[in-house]
Amino acid sequence: MHPEREPSSPVEWSEGRWSFLAIAEAAEALPALVRQVASGSCPESWDRRSCGRDFIVIAPLELRGRGVRVVVRPYRRGGVVRRMIRATYWGRSPRSFDEFRCLLELRRRGVEAVAPVGAAAYWRGGWFYQAWLATEYVEGSATLWEWLQKKPRDDERQRVLEATARVIAQFHRAGGSHPDLNLQNVLVQWRGGAPCAWLVDLDRVALRAEATHPYSTLRRLWRSATKLDRSREYWSDRDQALLEQAVERHWTEG
Repeated sequence: MHPEREPSSPVEWSEGRWSFLAIAEAAEALPALVRQVASGSCPESWDRRSCGRDFIVIAPLELRGRGVRVVVRPYRRGGVVRRMIRATYWGRSPRSFDEFRCLLELRRRGVEAVAPVGAAAYWRGGWFYQAWLATEYVEGSATLWEWLQKKPRDDERQRVLEATARVIAQFHRAGGSHPDLNLQNVLVQWRGGAPCAWLVDLDRVALRAEATHPYSTLRRLWRSATKLDRSREYWSDRDQALLEQAVERHWTEG
């Protein structure tokens, strides 16, 4: 599956304590994949990486005879709550299901967000659950934070900032409101000599019928960048200013 390929209509089903939501092509293979990730019994050939609060697993998946690689991300809490309840959530609709549907809708509205493959929840009792999300792996990509640490040339830096601004503007023109956009949930991919940017980790994103202004999102990105890069070695005031100017231009021009 290519990032630009539109997934088929999703299907939803349950198996004992497990609930699943997936594109039709992934329905057969998704349960076994998620169960392996949940149990920690991943083959050595799978790529396990540290990511934010925990880890992600990049693994192969068969979609009706067509092999792809997907990212499986477990949901983990942040803040003070993390010290007491690390991986358990409460609610009738699992957050992974909400994010799966959000990704589908954003892509339908023309936003360059990663392609959802499936979501899963394990019900521990009542409405308490653990959750996982599977999305298409963007080959050759790195987070914006990882890419900046390579200290790219100024011309490359400006092109990547422009691509990032374009996708943030797309997101807000489509009615998105992001509670935690930061340098680690924007992916950068070079394709045909040109940079592309993709939005990932859209947990708790709200979608509205009308366009939203990007000001609050950019302020949150700036605050998170100053925490990640306290020395200002990789993300400067100039970078932030260039990004904000480009976002405003793309958002206004449409």
